[in-house]
Amino acid sequence: MDTADITAAIRNTYLAHSKAKTLEHAEQVTQTALWLADLYHLDPVKVKTAALLHDISVIMTPLEMYELAQKRGMSLDPAEEKYHFLLHQRISRLIAEEQFHLSDPAILSAVECHTTLKKSAGAYDKVIFIADKISWDREGVPPWYDELKRLAAVSLDEACYFYIRYQFDHNLLLMPHQWIAEACEDLKSTMCRKHKENKQMKIVNLNKEQVEDIEESLSAFDETYITYKMEGCIQIGIEDNGKLIAGLDACMTAFKILYVSTVFVDADYRRKGVGAMLIREMEKRAAEMGANTIRLDTFSWQGREFYEALGYEAVGHYENTEDGYEEFFFLKRIKPC
Repeated sequence: MDTADITAAIRNTYLAHSKAKTLEHAEQVTQTALWLADLYHLDPVKVKTAALLHDISVIMTPLEMYELAQKRGMSLDPAEEKYHFLLHQRISRLIAEEQFHLSDPAILSAVECHTTLKKSAGAYDKVIFIADKISWDREGVPPWYDELKRLAAVSLDEACYFYIRYQFDHNLLLMPHQWIAEACEDLKSTMCRKHKENKQMKIVNLNKEQVEDIEESLSAFDETYITYKMEGCIQIGIEDNGKLIAGLDACMTAFKILYVSTVFVDADYRRKGVGAMLIREMEKRAAEMGANTIRLDTFSWQGREFYEALGYEAVGHYENTEDGYEEFFFLKRIKPC
């Protein structure tokens, strides 16, 4: 079956079993997952398929899932033995394989661990896991929602770790599955390693030649965040073992508005917290200078999501259809030191 046929078949399966509400949730998860897929450059077809299928086992009762698992000789976690509904992620994978004849390991793995995640999880696993949590299907808004969505736009690892730690710290798990415990430890190790790597990086003041070099190199990258050119009074960068991997150029007007003219992060260091590190240092220096507003613009949706995750608010929109780009304007208030 092609993609359209698979999508239709999945939706029809939910509806044939009177699971319209679950289908609605699956479609909400799909929209969230596609947003993340765009941010992290993942195959949207794989992400969409996994998101639609993640709860397909709803066509069975928990007891039927348990009986099928026993019939197939599946090794069960103590949590699955006690709470049969926890099997739904693994049974969803079986249905994806056997009823929809899917074999892509990325799709199947993401479906299989969308509730608990697992050790050595891949990007597709993390996207479906986070999308399922952001696409809340119960009443009200969970207390972890805003922070999870903010982190999701910055780092998949940080978002996953935050959510899992929140569940453990607030005793929200009926009985922790071994997979979620292993995922937590795995992500903790990853966070520690990244922290050590970031400590090796240092903020530096840029000289005129470095600023010019950064601005000349912007055209070589597709996802830089570029704003109106103006000579800056905050010119900082980040070095990793002597290599300049990020830079920022900004200046403040007499009205205490800081205009950020250039933000650049090397392609190999994006989505690793480097951009956020640079922006936070800029905000600190801006506050020390007495700025009460920061103004920056971006030419991309990825840029918009990045800045919104850091607390910036979109306050204007400009579209240039002739040149094929959209520009979003942002402002953020900061308190002087």
